[in-house]
Amino acid sequence: MKHINNMNKNDINHIHIHDSSYEGFRYDYDNRLIEMRCENDYLKKKFTLIFHNVILFEVQSCMFWHGGNAIMYIALSDDSPLAKKIPGFAKYG
Repeated sequence: MKHINNMNKNDINHIHIHDSSYEGFRYDYDNRLIEMRCENDYLKKKFTLIFHNVILFEVQSCMFWHGGNAIMYIALSDDSPLAKKIPGFAKYG
């Protein structure tokens, strides 16, 4: 289980979940917390990522790459196009 918050947010760049199977997702609005679970058959590992103090979360489904529930990539972005559209976002991000 890996906890991600503003202090260690760049750790997400070192978590290798490519081709892991997406298992589940839970969003706790009141606590601004996201939990994502996946399993990598090749590495024989299960991952639970917990993100704290979430202000904005965006997911892209790309069926044109291939079918199934495999995760291709996870990234952190403080300046996404969506965030730029939200008035006042910069003071929270």
